[in-house]
Amino acid sequence: MHLFRTVNSHKLSESVVPKIQTPLGQLITNIQWRQENIQEFAVNTRLLKTDSYIILYETRDITAELLVTKPEPNLPDGATIDDCRSLMWRCQAKKSLEQILFMLKWEIPFNWTQSAPDSGENLDAISFYDDSYVLTVGTEDGETLVRRAKQNHWMTKSIADLEAFHLIQYLEDGLQVEIPRIQVGEQLQIHFNVAWGESTDYNVGPWFAVDMLPEQIMAKSGVIE
Repeated sequence: MHLFRTVNSHKLSESVVPKIQTPLGQLITNIQWRQENIQEFAVNTRLLKTDSYIILYETRDITAELLVTKPEPNLPDGATIDDCRSLMWRCQAKKSLEQILFMLKWEIPFNWTQSAPDSGENLDAISFYDDSYVLTVGTEDGETLVRRAKQNHWMTKSIADLEAFHLIQYLEDGLQVEIPRIQVGEQLQIHFNVAWGESTDYNVGPWFAVDMLPEQIMAKSGVIE
């Protein structure tokens, strides 16, 4: 079973470790539940178009796929970025589970010296800085996740009546999405966008770049749906 439908994919025998190399250090994404860590259960990797691939994970509790791609964000006039990446998780529960954590965090060592929340409409985001660069990490905000739950669109119905602000957590070294529970057969989709550029008072490019819808993320990746 594939959670992402693709065209012209090429399967590798070994899995790729999904680390994003940036001027401020390396970022890595993960799913954790109970005392399990999804990165221990990688099965294979499918190569798609240039700069895009999907990693398959199989555990006794969930099936998960991670799309890593280089999207093309829409930036306002005058806004610039050096680069960007998107990481989109899809998973399906084989058992009923509680407290599933999706995260994007820095690996030690990192080079940034300051960080601050940087959210907007339908967006939870955090920006990291040093003297030369600004890097922003963004994900859908809690209200968007609740709305998807009510639409039964890649989200568990269990969060449909929850307070949205509980779902997204700002960490000292990244962002985390906490789904309180998921039932057998339910499917989840969570993404993180990362963009970086020159650190100046007027460079809003990385912030606009991470404010992307799932459709924009997948548009150039080779994923059909």
